Amino acid sequence: MPLTLHSSRILLAFSGCGLVAVGLIASPAMATWHSGRALELAILALLALGLAALLRKVAQLSWASAVLAVVVAAHLLLAGPWALAAAALVSAAAMALGSWIVPESSRARPALALLSGLAVLGTAVGWTLSLPIHHRWAYGIVLIALVVIRRAALVELARAARDGWREAIAASPRMATAAVVVLGLASTGTWLPTLQFDDLAYHLGLPFQLAELGYYRLDPSTQVWALAPWLGDVIQAIAQVLAGVEARGSVNLIWLLAGASAIWSLSRSLLASAGHAWMSVALFASLPLTATLAGGMQAEGPGASYALALALIVAGHVPQEGPWRLRAAAIFAGALLALKVSFALIVLPIGIWLLMKVRARLPLAALPVSLLLGLLVAGSSYAHAWLLTGNPVLPLYNASFASDYFPIENFRHSIYQQGFDLALPWTLTFETGRYYEGLAGSAGFLLIGLLGGLLASLVDRSARPLALVGLFACFAPLWFMQYARYAHPGMVLLIVPMWLGVARLATARTATWLGIGLICLNLAFQSSAYWIFRTGAVKKVLTNVGRDAELLRDYAPERMLIRRLNSSDPDARVLFGGRPFIAELAGRGFTFHWYDHQLNRHRDALAKAESTEPLTNFIHEFGFTHVILSGEPLWPRLPEQIEALRAERVDSYGDATLWRLPPGPEPAIDPVVARDLARRLWQP
Repeated sequence: MPLTLHSSRILLAFSGCGLVAVGLIASPAMATWHSGRALELAILALLALGLAALLRKVAQLSWASAVLAVVVAAHLLLAGPWALAAAALVSAAAMALGSWIVPESSRARPALALLSGLAVLGTAVGWTLSLPIHHRWAYGIVLIALVVIRRAALVELARAARDGWREAIAASPRMATAAVVVLGLASTGTWLPTLQFDDLAYHLGLPFQLAELGYYRLDPSTQVWALAPWLGDVIQAIAQVLAGVEARGSVNLIWLLAGASAIWSLSRSLLASAGHAWMSVALFASLPLTATLAGGMQAEGPGASYALALALIVAGHVPQEGPWRLRAAAIFAGALLALKVSFALIVLPIGIWLLMKVRARLPLAALPVSLLLGLLVAGSSYAHAWLLTGNPVLPLYNASFASDYFPIENFRHSIYQQGFDLALPWTLTFETGRYYEGLAGSAGFLLIGLLGGLLASLVDRSARPLALVGLFACFAPLWFMQYARYAHPGMVLLIVPMWLGVARLATARTATWLGIGLICLNLAFQSSAYWIFRTGAVKKVLTNVGRDAELLRDYAPERMLIRRLNSSDPDARVLFGGRPFIAELAGRGFTFHWYDHQLNRHRDALAKAESTEPLTNFIHEFGFTHVILSGEPLWPRLPEQIEALRAERVDSYGDATLWRLPPGPEPAIDPVVARDLARRLWQP
């Protein structure tokens, strides 16, 4: 019996789900799945709905609003009031700035104002990092002044956000509630203290230096990534300086909610129904990497939000609504480049889309100011890196720039040079461990599960441009290095056209069940993307409200030792002989890892030394006062050598031990001051 047109459409819509089923059964890597986190998420979802039901009895709230209130209350309780208050003030000031950029005619004004304002705030701080002006009182005065000056505009933005929220919920109450529940599950990563490797080795350095020193040391000699694009870390630093405590989780909650708002508006701009727009939000929140990025400081978290905002700007009619869209597009493009140099592969296709869309109608009079805005937003880290090291993208492409701060070679990660081929979407989905520090399923199942929708979007005039942009943004970074996290912003962009394609193929009810199945599957594999989720970190947060000692003991014990050291010896200079978690020491921590090109050169000689004399001379030369050993030592004899120096064991926590070194002769030049490039910029 021949297939009807309707049956063919349904078959195409579900074709990806059939492939997902085959992959789950046939791929041996799928056996690494852990069920514990899936059960934990189900319990949290039911708990959120139960608390929302109680809240609805007390206040006249919709289900979605009640669940959102529960999500925010949980974050307030577990991440802390000071962090959330600081993030809220930063957001209010950002929206005050953004209200000058985004006019009242924009339906997505609150989200666009927030993201554009954050970019402008980050730009102002980024260009002044070397100046000793970054103090709580200074930030407070400026941010409160912005809020006061633009209070009328902020009231209008608040009303627009409230009215838009109510309309969006009323148009599809069930899908809205489901989407907010999934967003809440993704936000559990914001409850955790900072525990991820790169954050403790690098990203936390900028926030802690501004909080402790009042300026940023701009020192690539101790951390080669110190001058890499820094917008994300700058926004984190503003909130941390204000709060007086680490505010990473609360800032990430802002990024998450801004991304959700942007993807909803982008879906609606492509004529999707409210229900389908909410489904796009839920699919975005369900991706395993969305929750993982909410637990850290990697650029792909805010990068996804800015990619959506830039696409939203272009999806509208730029010239018809005046030059503001061109200026906003320049700010968002600049923000993406200020987050990561590889985000040029997102800016490029969206820029081409913009030019093809407006063609001869481009408002040329607004072009110079827009380009200048984009350069200012993007340029602070690149300008500082070029001025100080000779390489604007240090340590990338150093074979061309030949900076002294990195070997004369191009940085590359050999582990993730697996090869780019047509099978990549399949292997990225079902053998993700080859492309990421996670397990199979870490990237989610949307690339395969929504394949039918993707094919349909390519023949849909309204969805095709975004589908092509998303495909390029997703896979172009993988051409250079096959690392799953780099594909995340592009994959988020693809959600909208892929789901729009499904909506064109199937009835609303059928499409909804398909989407719910993929959301549940993504959530079931959430822990595959983050080993800390697999080992009960969220349960420990819930059972140790307000106390993070147990979490740090299990995942980052160095942080507890650093706290003790900061209280007892705030001028200590610490050598890390295991994990290189130096960032929190604000320039007083050092490591033999490749991050520190100067110390790394001594590593092999010290490891091979038969006596402790070379290590003694090395310690005296650099003026180290303490050593922290954790995990696997950088060479087998290092613990034995430290003990042979008659070092005093001060404290142990988890697998980390703090040693106090015996005093030696004073170094001729303070090694911290000698390597402090920031002071050279602002001191005579």
